[in-house]
Order: sequence, then C-alpha cells, then structure tokens
Amino acid sequence: TAQEFDARYSTHISDQIEPPVEPAVVIHPLKYVYVTAGSLNMRSTPDDLSPQADIGTLRYGSDVPVIEEKGGWYRIEGWISGAYTRAKK
Repeated sequence: TAQEFDARYSTHISDQIEPPVEPAVVIHPLKYVYVTAGSLNMRSTPDDLSPQADIGTLRYGSDVPVIEEKGGWYRIEGWISGAYTRAKK
C-alpha cells in the first residue's frame, strides 16, 4: 500500500495516485475453428483425465480463435479437443 511504501522509503505518496496502466498484450490467433459437437467442454488442462478440469462449455457452431496447439488440443481461453472442431475458412 501507499502507507507502507511511505514508511519504508520516507516518501509521501498519495493514495489518489493511480498506478500506470500496462499496455495490452495483443495475441494473434494461429487459426479460427468452429465447434462441430452438440456441446464441447472447455478444460483447464489439455487432457481429459480429470473431471474437475471442466471450466465451461461451447455450443455447436461456436466460432473460436486458437492461440496454441498441444497434442490435438486447442487453447482458446481454456483447452478444447481439436477432434470436435473444423477449421474456419
């Protein structure tokens, strides 16, 4: 906090000062795919071993950007199986 910083370094920083805003990181997708299954679980890890890893579901026809590929899995916000998708043309 500002008070802790002031005490440690003998400064007088106001609590009203906003920290600098970091520039947004732009991620360019490798490709876009759409979901071909009726529903597709999104997972926190690129595997289907842990049932607790489900973090969401995508519907048929969802159009998503792929930002990483790993062993047949695609990372979007979480991971989805590439077996239930088709490349968007």
